[in-house]
Amino acid sequence: EPFFIYSIAANFALFGVSTWALRSTASFYAALTVAVFWLMLRRLRGPAIAWIATLGLLFFRWHVHFSRTSFRTITVALFLCLVILFIDRAVRGRRRRDWALAGLFLGAGFYTYLSFRFAPFILALWGLAAWREGRRPDAMPDAARGARPTARSPMRGVALALAVAAVTFLPLGIDYVKNPFHFRGRLDEVSLFDQGWMQGLRAVGVNALGNALQFAIPGWGDHVPKHNIPFRPIFDPVSGLLFFLGIGVLGWQAWQGGRGGHCGLSGQKGWNEWKPSAPGWPVLALAWLILMLMGSVFSFGAPNLLRTVAAAPAAIWIYAEGLSATAAELCRWLRPRRPEALRRWLVAGALTWFALWQMAEYFIVYPKAEGVWQNFNYFETDLGRWMRAAHAPASGPSDRSGQSGGNDGFGLTGLAGETGVKAARFDLGKDTLWIGSQILDHPTVRFESGGAKPAGARYLSMPEALTHDATTSGGAHLILATSFNGLLPFLMKHFPQGEVVHEFELPDGSILALFYRIPAEQLLDAAAAARVWGRGPTPIPS
Repeated sequence: EPFFIYSIAANFALFGVSTWALRSTASFYAALTVAVFWLMLRRLRGPAIAWIATLGLLFFRWHVHFSRTSFRTITVALFLCLVILFIDRAVRGRRRRDWALAGLFLGAGFYTYLSFRFAPFILALWGLAAWREGRRPDAMPDAARGARPTARSPMRGVALALAVAAVTFLPLGIDYVKNPFHFRGRLDEVSLFDQGWMQGLRAVGVNALGNALQFAIPGWGDHVPKHNIPFRPIFDPVSGLLFFLGIGVLGWQAWQGGRGGHCGLSGQKGWNEWKPSAPGWPVLALAWLILMLMGSVFSFGAPNLLRTVAAAPAAIWIYAEGLSATAAELCRWLRPRRPEALRRWLVAGALTWFALWQMAEYFIVYPKAEGVWQNFNYFETDLGRWMRAAHAPASGPSDRSGQSGGNDGFGLTGLAGETGVKAARFDLGKDTLWIGSQILDHPTVRFESGGAKPAGARYLSMPEALTHDATTSGGAHLILATSFNGLLPFLMKHFPQGEVVHEFELPDGSILALFYRIPAEQLLDAAAAARVWGRGPTPIPS
């Protein structure tokens, strides 16, 4: 799945190695997805549904969140939208170029994330539904439908698209043959069937229920703070109801072959004047949603918004269909003097409510949720930037976040907004940092501190960190005491002359870790350190 990594490398080459360049890669593809989604839906369903769904996607917490983090899953929906867009263009316009582009994006999509493997099945179900609809006696002729697909007309184009997709996929396919683990390794890691088929099937049933209820039922949402407000549903109650109504509308439309009565705004003159809806669209929307949720249904930890983020456009499309149909039915029931204006106000009001709720959830509630800051490596980021700034000259280059800092030899000037720095004398050109191996080797710490292990930093091991002969620098020892290793009471008891020189504080005010400085003259010889520690050599990982 190298596409996202290649994109990050290109962004680093253009804008330098930085957190901004890393995150902006996902933001670029997420924004592009919104634009392509609008183009796709405008062709499939017309401007009204396209605008409702696209505005919804623009504020959809599910999509917005993963546009601001560096997960490769955000690219799947973009390629699926491109494939659908060019298939529709090819069918309506009968241009070989569009078939070739559809095949190109189909083959390239396999380089994004595992869930794109469901894309061919989504497209196949869409094709079957369109073929079934095209066989109806009342089906409109090609001339009236803009080259409506039949059983024969698109086959050469489909063959061309498949050929281009195969050529595009070939390098990845060769890698799968040479390295089978690359093809199924992750699938085996998250499989529910490693304990037997019956237990696996029961787990699949539970996961399927959870993935369905997560859209509107409190307590059933994704529990991982890195993905979601723990256990919070995707939609608010009102929008969730419209979403499930949309599923009902699309189910009826699919059963009726796309002609199951009105579909809300899409059938109103002046509101949605465009070519007739693409055949098979209800099946496409439902298949897109259901199959892109399968990555969570068939793996542990469900529901999982990260693995299924490619379903977000389908979910918001279905919500738009439910909102459109509901607005039309309310107007039909109320019989206002100006139904068109009322429909518009109902849709605008519902979208405004949806946007405000989603943004409040994300930007107000989510940052205060338990475990969010830890899940996003806030401490590791702070530590890496602290180390980078502490080892830089006072007027040295900026850190990876764009903030400057340095060590003046009498305390750390550090990063803008840092708290907890004590007025203690230390010199990281001479003193030694002792940090647990899991923390010092953490990718975020390495990235933010400049890549390699900084000079003067050593893996924390006791009682070695207490001895004056552990380093030749002759300076003090700064030992990282964390909430996990519990070293602070021990250090304060046996080295009362020591002092806290920096605290790593979360935004909620809790202290995750701190550096405790033992002056050089207070360090012990090996025998005394062993007696104080009271046990054998102990590596401290965290």
